[in-house]
Amino acid sequence: MFNRLPSGLPKDPVFETTLKGLGYFINAKDEIRSIENPKAYFKYFLTKNARFNDLQREAMNEAIRNIVSDRLKAVSLTILRLPLTATATQLHIPIFVSSNISCASRCIVLFYESSQDLGILAHRLLSGPSGINVGSAVNLVKHIQALPSDPAIILANTGQLCWHRRGKRAVTQTTWNALPAKSAVEVGLRFDEEKNAVPGNRTVQEHVDYIFNHVISSLLSAASTIDIIGVSAGAVAVSTFLNDEKNFATWGNRIEAFASLAPFFNENEINHERFRTFMKQRARVYLVSDEPEGGFVAGPEGNRLVDAYGAPVFSLGEPYYTECLLPKGYRTIITWFEEVANGGKTYINPIFVRNDDNEAEEEVKDWGDERFDYNEPAEMSIQESRIVELAGTHGGKITISHDEDMNVNPADRTVKNRTENPAVKPAEKPAEISTEGKRIVRLVDDLEEKIGVKSTENSGEKSVEKSVKQPVYKKKKPMFELDTEHSEASPSPKPVDDSTTKQVFQPGLGLSDPSSITSSSITSSSIPSSANPIPMLEKKKKKYPTFDLFDPDELPLTAASIEKERLSREKFAENCRRDHNLPPKTEEEQSRETKAFMKTLPRGKGPGCWGIWDRETWNEELEKDRLEVKEKEETDVAEIDA
Repeated sequence: MFNRLPSGLPKDPVFETTLKGLGYFINAKDEIRSIENPKAYFKYFLTKNARFNDLQREAMNEAIRNIVSDRLKAVSLTILRLPLTATATQLHIPIFVSSNISCASRCIVLFYESSQDLGILAHRLLSGPSGINVGSAVNLVKHIQALPSDPAIILANTGQLCWHRRGKRAVTQTTWNALPAKSAVEVGLRFDEEKNAVPGNRTVQEHVDYIFNHVISSLLSAASTIDIIGVSAGAVAVSTFLNDEKNFATWGNRIEAFASLAPFFNENEINHERFRTFMKQRARVYLVSDEPEGGFVAGPEGNRLVDAYGAPVFSLGEPYYTECLLPKGYRTIITWFEEVANGGKTYINPIFVRNDDNEAEEEVKDWGDERFDYNEPAEMSIQESRIVELAGTHGGKITISHDEDMNVNPADRTVKNRTENPAVKPAEKPAEISTEGKRIVRLVDDLEEKIGVKSTENSGEKSVEKSVKQPVYKKKKPMFELDTEHSEASPSPKPVDDSTTKQVFQPGLGLSDPSSITSSSITSSSIPSSANPIPMLEKKKKKYPTFDLFDPDELPLTAASIEKERLSREKFAENCRRDHNLPPKTEEEQSRETKAFMKTLPRGKGPGCWGIWDRETWNEELEKDRLEVKEKEETDVAEIDA
C-alpha cells in the first residue's frame, strides 16, 4: 500500500488573532461587523472544511477574549491565579476579582457555564446585533459597581479548566480542539489528567470548592455576606456544594441569596432540611420561558409544566437559549439581591401564586400527534354528510345526492325541518361531523372544482349533473379504487366489456378516464346507520420516483447485474414502506412484483435479451454467472501465485 508522507499533508491553517486581521471592526453600536460588508456580522462558514472554519472561529474568539479582558481590567477588575501560590508560567486557572474585595461587606460571585471563556456570557449576542458589552460580563460588572452598597465581585472560571503546556495558558474544551497541529488532518491532542489539569481545579465541582474554601475564605472578611449567581453547570455545582451538610454548616449563614439559572438540580436531590429551607426562603430559579422578565412561573413544588426545583421559579424574558438568560436579565437578579440585602436576616421569599394554577390540566400533545389520529370514526348523520359513489359506465356524468346546504348550521336545519313537517322530532343534540366525514366533503369539493356544475331539480330531489370535459390525462397509478362490490347501498354495476378501462378515483389528480365514468345516486334511506362509507379513503402517501427501464446501450446484461438491480429496487420499496409504517410485503405480493420486473427486461435472443423466464431458469443462469466469476477469481489468484 502507498503511504502519504507528512510533507504532503495539507497544512494546518493559521489566522490572525485580531479583528482587523480577520477582516472585522467594531462600529459605533459596539457591534462586530465585516470590513468588506459593514452590514454583515461574523461569518463562520468560511469554507466547506470544518477544520478551517473552527480555526477561524477560534481566532475570532481569541480576539474577543483580549478585548473583553482589557475592558474588564478598565473597570477595576484584576486577574487572580488559582492556586493562589501559582506563577504566570505554572499550572493555573485565571479568575477576575474586583479591587475592593478585601474591604467590601458584601460580595457577588458568578459561576457561569462550563463551555464559556472567562468573562464571556454569550457569543451569539457578542458577535451579533447586541454588542460586545452585552454579550460579555462588562455590563453586568458596571451595573453592580453602580449600586450604592458597592459590593465586591468574583468572576469564577468554570470553563477554562484545560492547561495547554506549550501555550502556558488555561483553555476551554472548544479551544483545546482548535489548538495548532502538524497538519489539517491530524487527530486532536490527547488530554493528560496529570499534566493538562490544574490541581484542585480539575472539574467544575473542584473549582467551586476551591473558590469557597480558599479564595473567599482568604480574601473576604469573615463578616462579609455572599450573593451567588449560578448558571447551568455552575448552578448545579453550587447546589451540590451546599447540599453537603458540612459545607452548609460553614457557609449557610454567610450566603444571603442564591440565583440559580437553568439548573438541572431538582428538589428530590436535596439531602438535608436546612438546605431545603434555604432554597424555599432565599433562593430563586430562573428558566427559559415565554413569560415576561420577572414573571412568576411556578412554586417550589413545580406544576404540570415545570419541575420542582425547591425554590420559586421565574422568567427572565428569554424563551430559547440558556446562555442569554444572564445577559438579558441580570438587572432583575441584582434588584432581587438588593431587596434581600435590605431585608437582612429576616428576609423570606413571598408566597407567589399564578392565576392559572387551579385550572384543569391541559392535554399536551407530542410532536405530530395532531396528524396521526387513527381513532374509529364516529357515526355520521346522513343529513350532515355528502356521499359520492363512482361506478358503472353511463356516459361520463356524475350524480351527487347531498343535503340542501352544507353551510347551514345543523341546529337551524333541524328547526326548519320541524316547522315544515311537524311529525319530525328535533334531535336532542346535533351530531357532529367526524374527521372522516369531513374528508369525504373535501374530496367532493375537490371533484366539483375539476368538473363543471349544472344544477337541475327533478321530482323534489335536488341533483347536480356535472358534465365532464375531455382533457388529455396521463397514465398514473391510482392511489385506491372504489369498492362497489361489498357495499350494501351500492347497486350492482352494469356489465362492462373487457376492453373498458377500470374506473379509479385519485384525490388531487382527478379521474384517469372520465369519458366512461358515472355514479349512481345514494339516498339516505338506502344506507344503514352502521355502514362505513370510508373503506376507499386511505391516507395519501408520498409518491416516490419510479425506476427507468434498462438502457439498451448498457447491454449485454448478465443475470448477476439484473439480480442486483432487482434487489436494489426491492430494498428501495422496503425503505418506502418502512417510512410510511406499512407492514412488510407478503409472498404473494413479492411474487407478483418479481413477475412485473421480469417484464421490463428486453425480449429477444442473444446477449442481454432474456425475455420472460421462469424462476427456475432464472436461478440457473444466476448460478452460472456466479460460477464464472468464481472461476475468474481463482484464475487470477493462480496467475499471481505463479
